[in-house]
Formats: sequence, C-alpha cells, structure tokens
Amino acid sequence: MDNELKQILWVEGNSLIHRDFQKEALSYGLQLVPFDCWDDAYKSLRNDFSRWAAIIMQPKSKLHVGSLKKVMQFLPQAFSDINVISAIKGKSLPWYILTDIDEKEFVDLVLECRLVWDRGWPNKYYDSSVREERLMLFKRIKAQTQVNEKLMVRTGQYKNVFDALDYLYGYQLSSKVGDIMEDLLVSTCFGKAGISNFGCVRNVLEYLFHSMVMNGLLPKNLKNTSNKMNVAGCSKLLSGFNVDTDYYHFKVIDSIINEIMSRNIYNILRLVNAGSHADIGNDSIVLDNYLNSVGTNNLINSCALQLCDVILWYEQIIKNTQKQKDEHGEVFQWWSETQV
Repeated sequence: MDNELKQILWVEGNSLIHRDFQKEALSYGLQLVPFDCWDDAYKSLRNDFSRWAAIIMQPKSKLHVGSLKKVMQFLPQAFSDINVISAIKGKSLPWYILTDIDEKEFVDLVLECRLVWDRGWPNKYYDSSVREERLMLFKRIKAQTQVNEKLMVRTGQYKNVFDALDYLYGYQLSSKVGDIMEDLLVSTCFGKAGISNFGCVRNVLEYLFHSMVMNGLLPKNLKNTSNKMNVAGCSKLLSGFNVDTDYYHFKVIDSIINEIMSRNIYNILRLVNAGSHADIGNDSIVLDNYLNSVGTNNLINSCALQLCDVILWYEQIIKNTQKQKDEHGEVFQWWSETQV
C-alpha cells in the first residue's frame, strides 16, 4: 500500500557529484532532497516539518550561504536546532551522518541520542565511499520510518482505539485485529490507502462480530448457507431489522446500539462489500465510478475512521455487559429466535 517516497532532508554541499546516492535511495523508497547549507535546510524544517522522515548530514558542510565548511561550526548548530524544532513539534526526527572525511574530525561531536533510532549500527556514521554502508543506511532509514509511523498511530491520535483493543482481547477478540488496524490507520494517516483497505475493514468487522457471538451479544445460529457466520445478517440485526435465514427467524426485541452507530456499521459493510467485490451487483459499479470520478481515497479512509468508533462502541458494550452480569447474574438477550 506504500507507493509514496519518503522525503529525506540531505545536507551535502557536493550533492551534484553524488547523484548516484539519490538513485540508490530511490530503490528503498527514499527521496534525498539536497541542501547546500544548514540555514536553508533548517528553514525547510521549520516551515514544513511534517514533510521530512529523516535527516542525513555531511558534517563538513556550510552553516550559511557563502561560509566555509567547518565541522566545529556546522554539527553543534545543526544538533541544537534539530533538538529545538523536535521539542516544539513534539516529535523526534532521526538524523544520520554520511561522510567520507576522517572520523577524527567529527566523531566526538556526534550525540549519543542517535542510539534511540540507530542502536544496531556499530559506528557513529556511515562511510559514503563504501556502497554497502550507503545501502545499509537507506535500508535502516526505511525500516525506521515504518516503525515511526506505526508508533505514531498506536500512541498518538488513535491510542484510545488500541487501548480498547487491548481490553477486548480478553473477550475473545482476535489479536490480529490490532495489526490490521495498525496497517489501516498508517495507510489512512500517511496517504497510502488503496482499494485493498476495504477487504481489511471487512476482516475487522468479521472478527468483531465473532467476538460478539462468543460473548452472547449476537446469535450463534445466525449463519449463511455455507454454515458460516452471516456477516450481513449480523449487521442487519444490529441495525434493528429482523432477519430470516433458511432455519431461523430472528426478531429484535430491544436495540443495544444507537441509530448513528447502526448506520455506520451498515454503511461500512455495504461499502467494503462493493470495494472488495464481495457482491457483483450494482454497488460495485457505482463505487468504482465514484472513486474514479473524485480521484481521492477519502471514502476509503472514512471506513477506517468509522471502524475506530465501532471498536470504541464495542468496548463500552462489553463493559456494560460485564456490569449487568455482576449486578443481575445474567445478560439481557436483545433478540428472540424461532426455528422455522
């Protein structure tokens, strides 16, 4: 799902003779954007911090336009500015040293905080004259950016969703849901969403419905003709509609879900079925035409975001159910079923 190049801020005064470095980085999904001096690089950091996935620095670079290349001036100022902007933005930006100069000129100036993101590398820098080290640097940056994205999703805006999942794992929800949601939200937040996301959303709904069945919140006998869980039937019943199968009639007695949430679940399932072509009907054609006409992934992203609310709703339902069990010794069944 990741077709977008990661932008790497590259401070290198001789970037024109290192075009091969940029080509090598492309094969790892990285675009090295060169800056001749630190002033220009730092200006870009301040103005567009979210653009950058990492920083690569040649320690013998210019601090200002027209100034001399002096390690003792450049590195301390660059490190100081990176720390300041990271503190202001609330996000650390990994930096790396790529150079072919004698390490004695700069190695004592390299901060130990690099170990946070580059602990597995034995040196404080990567030798730009050694192709294997350059490729290793690009490989490690790619891996680190992926880790950062996942960490931001799990500990940032969607922390409550993953906290809810941690709780629900204790109620027979598959732990696979966390990994699927991580991928969905990373793709949503970082512009990587595609049509395959619809299938992932459907998988999460199926896992949620299965957990609801196991916890007595959906009927075990609500199955399709293949004797598997009837996902569409579960959605319909939750939406307050009676459901008929070949063997049972299910009647809603009292809803456990508000109207907006029930519509969310119904609409999500209808969209993901069309998106994954689970039904070969008009919905799939209409959806394809819509996505082609708008040229965005906003609709795809909206399914993942609505799914977050479904997870939070289910967590609350489980908590309410446990409270009922503690107080009354049983859980009220909100539907009736009659064999036909």
